[in-house]
Amino acid sequence: MNFSLLWPPLIIAGAGIAGIASMAINLRKARTIEDTPLAKIRSAAQGYVGISGFARALDSDLLKAPLSGKNCVWYRYTIERYESSNRRASSDWSTVESGSSEQLFALDDNTGVCHIDPRRADVTTDIKQRWEGDQRHPVNGAAPSLLGGLFGQKYRYTEFRIHPDEWVYALGWYETLHAPSWMERTAAQTKLLLNQWKQNRDTLLAQFDRNGDGAIDMQEWEQARQAAQRIAQQQVQQQPEQPPINVISETPLRDKPFLIASTDPRELASRYRRNAVIALLAGLGFSAFALWNFYYR
Repeated sequence: MNFSLLWPPLIIAGAGIAGIASMAINLRKARTIEDTPLAKIRSAAQGYVGISGFARALDSDLLKAPLSGKNCVWYRYTIERYESSNRRASSDWSTVESGSSEQLFALDDNTGVCHIDPRRADVTTDIKQRWEGDQRHPVNGAAPSLLGGLFGQKYRYTEFRIHPDEWVYALGWYETLHAPSWMERTAAQTKLLLNQWKQNRDTLLAQFDRNGDGAIDMQEWEQARQAAQRIAQQQVQQQPEQPPINVISETPLRDKPFLIASTDPRELASRYRRNAVIALLAGLGFSAFALWNFYYR
């Protein structure tokens, strides 16, 4: 079998399938946004919801964007290097470093506050910054020097950010996490105290070895446990009650996307629909070009 004859139809079919698959993914995101009404944090049901509000840093813990050095609550960045070769007719940019923040930030809609866990989210931001330089890592977004730009290694930096107080839309899995109960915290503190006492055997024997035989029997250990529990109860009573925490994170529903955007959900849905059309046309266009190139040229 001449396998070279199989490549043209495979490439043509693959391009068409890729375009259709990308179209379906974008359409599914658009329909999910349109079919999921916005909820208020104060009254949002547990499960898959959409909310919107103003981005806040948790405990005023702002991030520093790694390339520009600007304050933000979330970032994603890419560093590319311009590569050329005398043996190649064309040159291109290649990615040498990329990353995104995973720190939680908050969303405030004036009815409540929700923590946003951005890990594994599809994030769309209105703030995008791109510039070039002659060093792999720019110095706080500084422009390249003239000589470096002419003769040095050329780099391109791209950074997406969400700034504090920026309006944000989130679509994902919403749940309210409650702090451990008084009994659970007391049990955990009791266990911690007993473990600490066991590590200091001399002190344990001095306090609870009633018969002086150099060992802790079952009865003496029960007395130690009760003593640790009394101390733990006192310590827990002195601790302030922790309020429930609302969190939006990646959904366990495989057919539902996890989206974060600094864009109105209606505009975001329209953007996904445009992307769906572009993906389909690109896939079909490449298939048509490959068909013409392989069979009619």
